[in-house]
Amino acid sequence: MFGRTLLGLLLFFYVTANAVAMLHPLATWSDWIAPFNLLMLSCGAAFGVMWLLARGRPRSVAFLQWLEAVTVVCASACLSGIALYSPAVQRPELHVILGITVVLVMRAIVIPSTGGRTALVSLASVVPAVVTAYAAHVHAPPYAFNLPPALYAGLTATWGLLGAASATLASRVIFRLREKATDAMRLGQYTLEEKIGEGGMGVVYRASHAMLRRPTAVKLLNEASAGRESISRFEREVQLTSRLTHPNTIAIYDYGRTPEGVFYYAMEYLDGITLEDLVRQFGAQPAERVIHIIRQMCASLFEAHRIGLIHRDVKPANAILCERAEVSDVLKVVDFGLVKEVDAPTLLGEVPRVEPGNGVVRRSSETQVGTVVGTPLYMAPECILTPDQIDARSDLYSVGCVAYFLLTGTEVFPAQTVAEVCGRHASMPPDPPSQRLRDVSAGGSAAIVQSDLERVILWCLAKSPRDRPSDARELSEALARCEGGRRWADAGAAAWWKQHRARVRAHRESRAPVSGMASTIAVDVASRV
Repeated sequence: MFGRTLLGLLLFFYVTANAVAMLHPLATWSDWIAPFNLLMLSCGAAFGVMWLLARGRPRSVAFLQWLEAVTVVCASACLSGIALYSPAVQRPELHVILGITVVLVMRAIVIPSTGGRTALVSLASVVPAVVTAYAAHVHAPPYAFNLPPALYAGLTATWGLLGAASATLASRVIFRLREKATDAMRLGQYTLEEKIGEGGMGVVYRASHAMLRRPTAVKLLNEASAGRESISRFEREVQLTSRLTHPNTIAIYDYGRTPEGVFYYAMEYLDGITLEDLVRQFGAQPAERVIHIIRQMCASLFEAHRIGLIHRDVKPANAILCERAEVSDVLKVVDFGLVKEVDAPTLLGEVPRVEPGNGVVRRSSETQVGTVVGTPLYMAPECILTPDQIDARSDLYSVGCVAYFLLTGTEVFPAQTVAEVCGRHASMPPDPPSQRLRDVSAGGSAAIVQSDLERVILWCLAKSPRDRPSDARELSEALARCEGGRRWADAGAAAWWKQHRARVRAHRESRAPVSGMASTIAVDVASRV
């Protein structure tokens, strides 16, 4: 950036100065290549070479330091030479030292450098200007206020020292601010590099470990801005998620707090695409791929359900499709921020009737009685009507919603408001996926949905939990028996990623925030009628 910026500035001054000079009646086009103009172009060429050498393959810090130091000194020498080809009566040393000062201050702003190093480079850059200031006035013809050459050299040295001092001061201040910013972005052994996401529970950064050098995702929450209750939920999330070890569940590496009160945890970095972005970007997915994806989701949830954890926020945005260890289409279930811990005996079996004040769900301070939590577009009816009686089959309803979305490209119950979509989940039967595809195609060629897959999806979307699969493993086995259940082979997944990998990365970098009803909500319905 330093080389490119200085090259642009010098070319700008070269063109504008000569264009204005052409207005003089005695000016000729040969003036554009006069010696002082050639020196200006040589200065620009030095910065151009610096830019080209720095923008190529990765360079060592030592190489870059020598490169910028030599370039600055050489460029200053070229600028100083201009004084030898300008009339002394025009005081060319003033213009020269001004140009050198601009270069030194720009360097202090852009180049990370200590104050001592900046002082050394600045002094070396001022020396040529002092020498040429003396030489420019030695053989100058007499003119008004003609003073001894040594005096002009002394004045140039004074001005140069002031410019060098300004650059040194700026470099020291900016360098210290850079160090403080780096320290602020370091959490334990992790250095934050780039913000990659933000949600209701915190901010996610891509980070690197000081020793392991592996890409890591770090999620953090500041107690000063979120409050103790949010911090407590955040800490509970990592403690519960760290108990999960299935390959289709995101892995937790570490967690802790900084001296400033920031709670954070580190997890594996997933360089993939959410199921929501997959459909928004590439459209409805083939049945074989939907079965492949949903079975992996079931595998992750089955482990969570077995140890008494309900996700409660299963949705396309919380499932990431990626490539892991040369295996394509690996699904990772993420964001257990709304996970609920229940008594294991009631999790996978029949749910007893819950009387007010005598529930079977172990409630924590983070999840109050009578509170609807989840994402409206993927929320089970009991999460809306009886939120204190949810169990593992509530997650399976959400899994059915995700499968429906992948297969048709639309939500089960599209609506304009939260109340409307919740009402439809609670009381309205869903359209069969085949019917939805025909409606979406509007008379065109709709994709064919096998009847067995359609039955499994509608099985998950039953209003009563008792009418759904008993657990995630039963759902996965039913999907495996569907036609085409084993047709999405590794070769097909690998071919898809080879064709769309660049597009996936480009879309991920420009990803927009999700819409309101695709976001997680928490609504107090204790006083509902």
